[in-house]
Amino acid sequence: MSTVEPTSAPAPTPEFAREGHAARYVTGTVDAFDRYGDRTALVSADRDIGYRELLTATYRLARALRTQGVERGSGVVCLVTNTPEALYLRFACHVLGARYVAVQLNALTEDLAHILVDADPTVVVFDPRGTPPDQPVPLVAARAGVRRVLALGPAAATTDLLALAAAQPATPIAVAAEEDDIAGICYTGGTTGTPKGVACTFAALAAASEASARTAAGLPLPDGLRFIAATSIAYAVGDLAVQMLVLGIAVELHEVFDAGTFWAAVRRSGPVATFLYPPQLYQLLDHPAAPTEPGGHLALVVYGSSPVAPRRLRQAIERLGPIFLQGYAQTEVTSVTILTPEDHLAAVIDRPQLLASVGRPVPGCTISILDEQGRERAPGEVGEVCVRSASVMTGYWRQPELTAQVVRDGRLHTGDLGYLDDDGYLYLVGRLRDMIIVNGRNCHAAPVEAALTGHPQVRQAAVVGVPSEETGEAIHAFVVRAPDRPAGPGNRAELVDAEHLRALVADQLGALRAPAAVTFVDDIPLTAAGKPDKKALRASLEATPVGAR
Repeated sequence: MSTVEPTSAPAPTPEFAREGHAARYVTGTVDAFDRYGDRTALVSADRDIGYRELLTATYRLARALRTQGVERGSGVVCLVTNTPEALYLRFACHVLGARYVAVQLNALTEDLAHILVDADPTVVVFDPRGTPPDQPVPLVAARAGVRRVLALGPAAATTDLLALAAAQPATPIAVAAEEDDIAGICYTGGTTGTPKGVACTFAALAAASEASARTAAGLPLPDGLRFIAATSIAYAVGDLAVQMLVLGIAVELHEVFDAGTFWAAVRRSGPVATFLYPPQLYQLLDHPAAPTEPGGHLALVVYGSSPVAPRRLRQAIERLGPIFLQGYAQTEVTSVTILTPEDHLAAVIDRPQLLASVGRPVPGCTISILDEQGRERAPGEVGEVCVRSASVMTGYWRQPELTAQVVRDGRLHTGDLGYLDDDGYLYLVGRLRDMIIVNGRNCHAAPVEAALTGHPQVRQAAVVGVPSEETGEAIHAFVVRAPDRPAGPGNRAELVDAEHLRALVADQLGALRAPAAVTFVDDIPLTAAGKPDKKALRASLEATPVGAR
């Protein structure tokens, strides 16, 4: 049967809670910040902030939020950028026991009005410095029925929350959050429809954090390590940044990801850890400042959120060393598997198949591969990935029927398709909703994308299913080309064409899975959570005349 238990037994839960049922995730965070005192916690725009300053800023903000009606159980929608104030706001909500709803407000943010209605917040807080002019938050909030809008700084027609906080005492306040309270709501990317709110308790956050701490304990983290947060703290990197802070590791905040800026920060910062989406990893590798051999200051790269091209991952390991850790998770479950640095090293030595794996279960997580009738599949057989874990969501916010559809018999049905090998490594092949049925045969996206990116002149690829009168559905590939060598006098690079790529896939996977069409693009659009935006890709086909592809 394709069921894999955790790689090791869960460690005992730390007794963080100091009174009643206070949420140990929050009390543990407060205890850590208090313990580290004046050590550097945050670095932002050449400003160093100590743990004590972080904690006092949290208490001030918590008191200021209370003056605006926020209490245990209240909802706070936070439209954040990567700033210290955004992290203070998160911790303040946790101390109060409020529902923290983080949203990255940028050009990718859609359905903001829906989120503001659905989350039912007491207040909306936004950073006026990071607000696009075409998304006036007070106006959108008013239309959504939210009466109280606060700003992290001066802004027209709003209350300055930072000014309110500055007038509050900095003395500690009791943690109001309890284990079973909803800690936050995170909205899905909406690539297959309207974004859904995923509710998570403080107990689930603690379970995920404790699993991550056990993983970190097995890593050779060097002294003086600094974590660079270069993707939005509204998503996975926000949780990871908190875990780093609890471990005493300073977090350097970058408001946007830029490969050149990142490499410059690595050179001046000593040992560095970070989290990246695969497309950002490719940008780092392709940048002129990238090292050509291992041994630099980059000590640990956690990556995830979307599939990584095995060829490019091998290139990264060979050039930067076995410093990589892949994490597979979903909005609905914060930690499922890891592919360790040791696994990455084995992949380039004698187990190349691991380059396509997302790893083995984290402690406390059990994975089953089930068919459509709920029967367990044998190793190597594809089915739906189902997960048991204490870090599984409480449910979809105010959607009990939808929750019951995906959480059944204590297992989260992820909607991801994959298989387990004989050693318990998980391999993903696509999404149930992204299954492409060609001539009645199931075709998965991941193997086709891996075959395409295996060509040295393909930087990225994404495939979608499109209607076909001949085969029911057909595979359409979007490809970002990357010539092997620059064009120039006497050295003109010949770009790979669609027929060559179709033949490549047919040779590796069979003619059935060869793309019926290939569209060459400058880049693959991403959702705010770093996943290929296949809804946008399909929409681009509908908007583009056939002859223009």
